Formats: sequence, structure tokens, C-alpha cells
Amino acid sequence: MPIEATAAIDIFVRRILIDTLINFQVCLEEAMRNHVKPLQAENQKLKGEIKILRDSREEIVHIGEHPPTAARPAK
Repeated sequence: MPIEATAAIDIFVRRILIDTLINFQVCLEEAMRNHVKPLQAENQKLKGEIKILRDSREEIVHIGEHPPTAARPAK
């Protein structure tokens, strides 16, 4: 096989490999973006639930520190 034909085939094969890798990278990036969106939404939901729990805990702590005087039994 002439050297020119071998070089042309080599260039053609490299181009196919490069295009395949670029296509794979694009698909991978798109899959990652699609996977991250639900995770971000779930993370926001968890942050909201954590805030609710933290607020509830603070209310309970404050109630324990300052019990209402009317709730004490009379002697």
C-alpha cells in the first residue's frame, strides 16, 4: 500500500476516533446535567426539612428554658 494511502487512512481513523470521543463527552456532560438537576431539587427539599427541624428544636429548647408560670400546679 502506498504511503499516501496509509497516511490518508491514518488521518481518517484519527478523525473518527476524535469525533467519537467528542460525541461521548457531549453525551456524558448532558447525562451529568440531567442527573444533577434532580439532586439539586432534592437537596433544596432536605435543606427545607432541616430548617423546619432546627426551628422546632429551638422552640422546644426555649419552652424548656422558660416554662409558663400558669402551668405550674398550685400548692
